[in-house]
Amino acid sequence: MMNRDLSRTTLDSFLMSIASLRRTDIRPELSQVRVPVMGMYGDRDVVVDPGQWQPLLSGVPHTRVERYRTAGHFIMLDEPKQFVDTLLNFLNSEAVAQ
Repeated sequence: MMNRDLSRTTLDSFLMSIASLRRTDIRPELSQVRVPVMGMYGDRDVVVDPGQWQPLLSGVPHTRVERYRTAGHFIMLDEPKQFVDTLLNFLNSEAVAQ
């Protein structure tokens, strides 16, 4: 699926998309989030600043943050078992079920 999607994307459009994300600041809106949130971050991410978990955690009080020390941007490829186990645990948690 990723190969198919990437084959339809030009490098320029991908880079423009990443650049627009870097200019977008959603911190003022984080306090309005009312659903359970889990942020998953690879500490070796070179696409998104791995430190972005900090504003999420301080902005949304009911946030769960999972960090993957050896993963990059695509955690699901770098740490597939841990990624799936963590995601299923979150989705099956009482916080999400309410």
